[in-house]
Amino acid sequence: MPSQRRLRMPPRRHKTGWPYVDPNPLGTLRHSRTAFYRLLPRLIRRPGAKDPDHEYVADTAVDRHHRDRQYAPAGLIEYLDFGVR
Repeated sequence: MPSQRRLRMPPRRHKTGWPYVDPNPLGTLRHSRTAFYRLLPRLIRRPGAKDPDHEYVADTAVDRHHRDRQYAPAGLIEYLDFGVR
């Protein structure tokens, strides 16, 4: 009797060829400054501060803010108040 292998679907791919993951705007927040990155100086980015025509905020960040008003990272409120999005 032949061995039976579990067939797994390959991960979906974005048009760029990278594996695609459906974002969950209300998923668990995690600290991104881990391991090596703690050695680097902290950088607080202000979206739209340097080049407002080409800097954007992720849709998931805006969606999370609209659903959970306690989520307000530095710069997000100012970005949204300018009416850019």
